[in-house]
Amino acid sequence: MVEAKPYFQNNLASYKDIPFLNKFSEKDLISISKIAVFRNYLPKYHIIIEGKSCQSVYLILKGDVNVFRTSLNGRKQVVARLGPGDWLNASCCLSSKEKNLASAVALSPVKVLLFTGIKFRRLVKKNSLFGLMVLDNFSNRIEKMTDQIENLSLRSTSGRVAYFLLEHADESGVIHWHCTQKDIADRIGTVADVVGRVVRKFADNGLIELPVRHCIVIKNKERLMEEALN
Repeated sequence: MVEAKPYFQNNLASYKDIPFLNKFSEKDLISISKIAVFRNYLPKYHIIIEGKSCQSVYLILKGDVNVFRTSLNGRKQVVARLGPGDWLNASCCLSSKEKNLASAVALSPVKVLLFTGIKFRRLVKKNSLFGLMVLDNFSNRIEKMTDQIENLSLRSTSGRVAYFLLEHADESGVIHWHCTQKDIADRIGTVADVVGRVVRKFADNGLIELPVRHCIVIKNKERLMEEALN
């Protein structure tokens, strides 16, 4: 954790462009910020650790976070990649769980608004708009997790890699965030070596291009979509 930086303002009104906050009045934002605290985290910092005491809820204001579970043999499964407007640990605190259900690590410099579990539950009960916005965020997350379950259970490994590439590419077919083979493996429930073999196969068959390290460009979207159906 680090101290606040000039470009990470401690004023909720300056974050009104993020999805969760854009429906609140300035009065509401001031009221919300009075019962919470701002925190900054450096990349790779573990904001939440699975199995530790469940005490706090976090609203992401800036940056990206990976949420993951770890098996007994140490293998990680990323269950969500979250960004501004998303909640961390909310379901744990709303249901008064004793321990955190998953871990969360900062992928970039991250700014959050931290609530204690007690204050968060009190605010959900007191402010109907706040409660509805939390539910709306949950609804979007459930939709994405349903897609992820379908991806893990109904597609082959090649299909899951193809789906991942299509999901993360922009309109020109470029994936902008620097994902490694391990990053992809953690997201789709396999290991880096398997992802590497599939990616090389796609490259050899002209479906994608690897111009530089950690960069993937889709060259044949139609054929990659066919692979994603397998």
